[in-house]
Amino acid sequence: MKTRVAIIGAFTIDEIVNGQGLVERPGGAPVYAGMGVVSSEGEAGAYTAWGEDFHFSRPSYLTIIRQFLFNKTIRFRIGFEGDKRVLVLRAIHDRMPVDIGILRGWEGLILNPVCNELSWGDLEIDKPVGVDIQGFIRVCEVDKPITYTHLRRVKVSSPLTVFHANAEELSLADLSVEDIHEMGFKEVLVSDGQNGFVLHVKEGPKEKFAPQRVGNYEIGNGDYLLSTYFTHRVKGLDELASARIASILTQEFSISGPTLPLPQG
Repeated sequence: MKTRVAIIGAFTIDEIVNGQGLVERPGGAPVYAGMGVVSSEGEAGAYTAWGEDFHFSRPSYLTIIRQFLFNKTIRFRIGFEGDKRVLVLRAIHDRMPVDIGILRGWEGLILNPVCNELSWGDLEIDKPVGVDIQGFIRVCEVDKPITYTHLRRVKVSSPLTVFHANAEELSLADLSVEDIHEMGFKEVLVSDGQNGFVLHVKEGPKEKFAPQRVGNYEIGNGDYLLSTYFTHRVKGLDELASARIASILTQEFSISGPTLPLPQG
């Protein structure tokens, strides 16, 4: 039986600046983290939200556990200034209420909002949990570039706890790896762009994983990394084995992006 991992976070509509035009694509953690779970031979579920303007097909690899419908989908315009990605928020919706009881049949939970659409400090979780910092520290104002604030400190006590951020986000949130360990997260993944990522295990190893090849796709890579690592940990692999596999899979995702072939069945 496949390991069942639920992703809590909203879908987005991403307006990607392409030369003089825009290309619209579905985005958000359910898309990219869902791909990571399935790439890891797991079953991906989404506790999610979108708006009446979401005109895309739902990914066939996702089980929709619960869906909230708002007037508008969270929408971003994504452009690049040099090699730096710039996000401008175009639309946002209210927070999603989270009913942990509905998620009892899922073995692990990934909390991965894009713009504060869920509050994790109020959740009591007694199963493996992975958290991506990004959507918890964003300052989201419509028609303005995304900025960042400090993370609200909480305590977690789940049996397996994984935290993901990139190096810039840690700096902007005024967090160190030690701070994250003190919050209860035993395993911390810190992404460093094309250089790969570093795994920090509390009272255990610290190891860097660098890709052999780097693709040009840069949207959703952190979501994919977290979900591949987390799924293998929930399956019972140790930290280093999970990180090695996640490094290989994330390298392939950076090359293929949403067109990455997924296991069938």
